Amino acid sequence: EKFKVWSVGCATGEEAYTLALIVSEVCRIREVDPKNVKIFATDISEKNILRAQEGIYKLEALGDIPVEYHAYIKIDKEAGTFTFSKRIKELITFSVHDILVMAPLSKISLISCRNLLIYIRSLYQQSVFENLSFGLKKGGRLVLGQAERVNDETLFKADFEKIHLYESLGSKRRFGFTTQR
Repeated sequence: EKFKVWSVGCATGEEAYTLALIVSEVCRIREVDPKNVKIFATDISEKNILRAQEGIYKLEALGDIPVEYHAYIKIDKEAGTFTFSKRIKELITFSVHDILVMAPLSKISLISCRNLLIYIRSLYQQSVFENLSFGLKKGGRLVLGQAERVNDETLFKADFEKIHLYESLGSKRRFGFTTQR
């Protein structure tokens, strides 16, 4: 069974590529075939998804990436940009997705939903949590941003609350959606 990761609200892809770098390195260290891992990265903006698929970033951003991951990066000094190796890009599938109104992905082991909820009215956040819970396997993990917290203890329990990591209780068997924004 594949280990599936979902980056919700991936914007222009930086988080998805970071996850791919980490997963690739863990697979190398543990001698696991990275073909058993799939990363899905979604955003509501088609413009963001197209930029993320391209995966080209300004060279200045390279300083944010630890040196041990530079083996997975291709630099174009002339253009002042960098991109990721084919091996890294192949781990990620980018697509347009609206977490409020579309069915969530399913059988996910890890969901990263960092700094998305701060843009969603509290009235609709419960729908997001229900959709994320539906998408996660029981025991799967949800990572939230620094300013975000799970507000439904029937869906998730704090695993390492200090770093905003929560465990799915597997209690949601249908997805909720909102037709209003």
